[in-house]
Amino acid sequence: MTGNGESKVRRFLTGCLAAAALVGVYCFATIGVSSLLMTATDISAQAKGGHGHGGHGHGHGGHGHGHFWHGHWWGYGEGPCWRWTPAGYVWICD
Repeated sequence: MTGNGESKVRRFLTGCLAAAALVGVYCFATIGVSSLLMTATDISAQAKGGHGHGGHGHGHGGHGHGHFWHGHWWGYGEGPCWRWTPAGYVWICD
């Protein structure tokens, strides 16, 4: 009878280990997919000239950041499309 009891315990523990492994794989897969989606979204926003801020480029302290708009290069803080905010100048033209 001892052999049969050990077999049931072993099968139960093996089942628990298999279930834990599946949960772990699911969690890692979920985190991986979420990371890829966030990266793709940020790259898409940067490709549109938004620096990852929803299409509105922040100047980041005036270190050479500007915008090419309607055939003219507007340096950071120059022209009618820059507005001052507590965080610095924000490009407001689309």
